[in-house]
Amino acid sequence: GKGGVGKSTIAANLAVISGAPLLDADPQATCCYWGDRRESEVPEVVDVSLGRVGIRLRALEKGIVDLPGAAVPGVQDALSAADVILIPIIYDQATLDALPATLELVRHVSCPMGMLINRLHPRAHIDRILTLLAPLNVAICSTPIRERASHRDWWSQGKVAADFPDTDAGHDIVKVWQWLEKQNDDTNIIAF
Repeated sequence: GKGGVGKSTIAANLAVISGAPLLDADPQATCCYWGDRRESEVPEVVDVSLGRVGIRLRALEKGIVDLPGAAVPGVQDALSAADVILIPIIYDQATLDALPATLELVRHVSCPMGMLINRLHPRAHIDRILTLLAPLNVAICSTPIRERASHRDWWSQGKVAADFPDTDAGHDIVKVWQWLEKQNDDTNIIAF
């Protein structure tokens, strides 16, 4: 429900780690531009209109979807085609203010959902944030994605932390992917 929280970066990371196609349904086409800079053919980055997300997903065994950061027409249909929905958030008041509307939209879809805390300051403690978010009754990944300059540097080169699993940033992505797989044993589609 809010832009600027890292949906595209997280989607690209999860597509790299899973090898799944990355469907970019965000009009900003952030993942498509990233894919243009990428030297690898994996993941396949597909520019798809929001209205065709469900059709494309049904044709795939597995896929990662980057959705727009607003509840525009077509988002609900795209969410309905998901097996798991991940909501990246950053810990700031603007994101927390937008969260109830986002959760209301997602709760109309009958599939597991979870939240991921993104761009957390390297010295911030996640325990306090997890306690603050606990009343929302949503699964929250206990591994946050920490704010690191490497994320921006790699992105500009068509890479992501998942390309470097032996780094701290890459290790975080691996743990997030493992957590997501536990949310639904038949994880095929993850929509953002």
